[in-house]
Amino acid sequence: MLHAMRFAADIGLEALRSDAGRFLPGQPGGVHWGAARLPASLRGSVFKAFVNGMADVAAVVAALLDRRQVPAARELAQLLSPTASPALGSLGLRVRRHALSHFFGKGGRVDHVLDAVIDEAASLYEALDAVGDAAGALGEGDEEPAGLGGRLCGFHRLPVHVLDGDFDRVRSALTRDGQSGAP
Repeated sequence: MLHAMRFAADIGLEALRSDAGRFLPGQPGGVHWGAARLPASLRGSVFKAFVNGMADVAAVVAALLDRRQVPAARELAQLLSPTASPALGSLGLRVRRHALSHFFGKGGRVDHVLDAVIDEAASLYEALDAVGDAAGALGEGDEEPAGLGGRLCGFHRLPVHVLDGDFDRVRSALTRDGQSGAP
């Protein structure tokens, strides 16, 4: 599950960076990754700085997961506070304070980003599991479908854990008081 969360955080980070590039300066609106996890009042009405701030939160989530640290909402909020620059530096990150200030000032919360990362990880997990099931249905001597190169992303070679796929439990552990950042 850690691998799915890490990959999902990277997907979100890259998607948000790409999405921010499509925003016109000074004009709200536009579609961006994770928007479904924002309150309705924010969907479609945020500015580029908000999306960049959301990307910086996703970068911190990814950095924590890289170090096998738990990206819980409280710890993220502390790391992203204006006085936490040394802690972010220890993660090798430089964030855009203006973008983070805009994100938080307009009602963005770390829970919104965590929920979006968890949603992405659950979708990824389900997709890889379905691919693995399809490959497992191959008979002895059969080949995997073209394009997979015999790898299946190494997904089914990862150690199995009893909580694999239990993203509700992950959401409960990471978000504030187990509450979703969803509206």
